[in-house]
Order: sequence, then structure tokens, then C-alpha cells
Amino acid sequence: MESMKDYTRITSLLSHLYNFSFVDATVLENKKQIGINTHKAIEEYLKNKKETVQETDSHYCYYTAFKNYYEDEKLGEVEILHVEKRFFLEDYKLTGMVDLIFKNKKNEIVLLDWKTSRSINTLAVSLQMLFYKMLAEHHGIKIDKCVVLQLKTTKRNKQYTFACFDKEVQEEAHAILNKHLLSV
Repeated sequence: MESMKDYTRITSLLSHLYNFSFVDATVLENKKQIGINTHKAIEEYLKNKKETVQETDSHYCYYTAFKNYYEDEKLGEVEILHVEKRFFLEDYKLTGMVDLIFKNKKNEIVLLDWKTSRSINTLAVSLQMLFYKMLAEHHGIKIDKCVVLQLKTTKRNKQYTFACFDKEVQEEAHAILNKHLLSV
């Protein structure tokens, strides 16, 4: 396999769906770092059951929101298959980092992605989940359900579930892939 730099990240592929031009660069960098730190802390907890977050950390509220979800949904009782797993789709030169894949009590394979964003672009996250599902299934993991968990710091988390993807999302994904293939 070629180097990681030869692959386009799914998030980069979908970046045209987001407009952050009106947001101060410092604010964007701070939010990006909070997201990175939240992912690292959750990964450490899921893999090693280690609590690495302090109340004074900027990502403490997001981590706590995830822990609440973890306890409410009884994730400690499910079979965790992958945490922060990078998948590659060689034919398309695409890659994506999936936050969590687990088998629930109903024997469904669930792909879970968490977000620290204040708002969710439902088209973008639908496409991201469809592409992540495609990546996982390319590697032999049949995904039954995709869940996006929007971690909230001041109120209850918001959850978006995709068991299937509507025609509009599938057509948009096809168009994005075709455009991408022309560039690789």
C-alpha cells in the first residue's frame, strides 16, 4: 500500500459542505484542538479504561457527555470491535478514521461517530457515515446501523441514527466519488 499522503481523507472530501470562513482562525484552531483532545481521551478510556481528563481541561464537558452516553447506553456491556480505526479504500484512494464499531446486545454491528460541533450539517454527516460504512464493509465488517453522537456541554446529547441512506444522500455520494476519481 502507498503512503498515507497518497490517500484523501473522507473529511477532506466533504470539506466543501462546510463554510467556516466567517469564524476567527483562533477560534477554529481551539475547537479543533478540543475535538482532538476529546477523541484521544475517549479512545484512552475505551481501550484502557483510563481516565485522563481533569475538570480544568477544555474538553472535560465533552468527555463527560460521552461518559454519560456510555453509561446510559450500557456500552460497557457491548462487544467493542474497533476504536479509532483507520480504514483504506485502495481503489478510490480514500481513508477515514472511524471512532467506534461495536456489536450491541441485538447482535447489530454499530458504527458510532462522536462530534463536538455546536451544530450538525446533516447532509455532511450522512455522507460521512455512508463513506465510513463503505470503508468498513470493504474490510469485511457489515455495518447494520450508523450513529452520530453530538456531544453537548450544557444539555442532553443529540443522536442521529442512519440504518439506511436516502436516495439524495446516495446520489450525492456517487457524484462526490466520481469527481474524486477524476482527480486521482
